[in-house]
Amino acid sequence: MPSAADLPAAVQGDMTRSRLLAPARLALGALTIAAVIAQYAHRANPSAFYTVNYFSFFTNESNLFATALLLYGAYLGLRRGGGERSSLYDLLRGAAVIYMTITGAVFVLLLSPSHEAVPWANAVVHYGMPIVIVLDWLLDPPRARITWRRATRWLIFPAVYFGYTLIRGAIVGWYPYPFLNVTVHGYGGVVANGVGILVAMAAVSSATLLLGNRLHARFRTA
Repeated sequence: MPSAADLPAAVQGDMTRSRLLAPARLALGALTIAAVIAQYAHRANPSAFYTVNYFSFFTNESNLFATALLLYGAYLGLRRGGGERSSLYDLLRGAAVIYMTITGAVFVLLLSPSHEAVPWANAVVHYGMPIVIVLDWLLDPPRARITWRRATRWLIFPAVYFGYTLIRGAIVGWYPYPFLNVTVHGYGGVVANGVGILVAMAAVSSATLLLGNRLHARFRTA
């Protein structure tokens, strides 16, 4: 098995970045899990209905998804040096960038004035993690170029989430966000809001792809 010194310079750089980022990824992942739990536990004696509602928020789903990727990245850096990882992992990291960026933007623009939460936990999931995930993408860009065709998969989960929200909302009469509330806006208004957010996600997806590929090329030629 070749030593680290025998590996190509690009691979050595990947390993170094992964090792350096591993402690931060581990700590921030643990902090986010604590924040999600703290907000869940904020309500005394949560019912099964409340539990399903809580984990039906896009914010919580996106934060847990991004946290899982941070923790796996920490594992790679601490246990294997981070020299090798699959292209699927980087594709999923790109998805996390998009979901967390939209999470932060929607909260700031549409939700923050009326949102009630545990203050520190709210700051973690709505402000801190969106910034962390974007920085993680910039500091450790994808190891291989991501094609436009593969990037379209980033929009599958938001589309499924939108459908799930409308179907479940029609059954139980509850919607996670005001702009998705059919009883207030009607299906036409909610679909218009959903399309608007999907367009914003497509724009963020394009920026994530272009920036990730550009940084990948720069690190490979440095």
